[in-house]
Amino acid sequence: MATELRMLRDVEWNAWSDTLNRAFGEPPPSPEQRALRRELTETGRSFGVWDGADCVATAGAFSFGLTVPGGAEVPGSPGAAGRVEVGAAPAARTYRTPVDVVLEVTDPFCPWNEGRRRLTGDGSGAVCVRTTDPAELALSVRELGSAFLGGFSLMSLAAAGAVRELRPGALAAASVAFGSDVAPWLPHGF
Repeated sequence: MATELRMLRDVEWNAWSDTLNRAFGEPPPSPEQRALRRELTETGRSFGVWDGADCVATAGAFSFGLTVPGGAEVPGSPGAAGRVEVGAAPAARTYRTPVDVVLEVTDPFCPWNEGRRRLTGDGSGAVCVRTTDPAELALSVRELGSAFLGGFSLMSLAAAGAVRELRPGALAAASVAFGSDVAPWLPHGF
């Protein structure tokens, strides 16, 4: 079997996409889904392994922007899935109600994220800066990310033991502020 690895060509997209669907066990896409996938595929960042005229393997990188509650796009997006700056992410969104809270963040994977940050924001924007002020909430970067995207409330995370309230009243106020009417959603399964 002689195979060739090469960058995807526009004329090969249908065969490439069909192989990708089979690899993930997906049913054939609707015409609308197929058109959206075609639009999102960056041929210059997608590759196929070809055995003659047959595509037998696929690989690709897709650029997705990350839009957060309030409709803002996170700086550094596309590629926002790799966010590693605790101060940048919370400042990139808006908040349901005014928020002023000091977060004690732990992050064993990216230790530069650890420490205290004061998050101050409202419906028009936010800032999140390092501080030496006493912490009011303690949480890991994982829980901060969940709250940041509006998925699970800080109150729910605290009830599960993942967030600690260090100043009475800080948890309820921050939980409401981080709330969102729109749940996180990724329209592309992978």
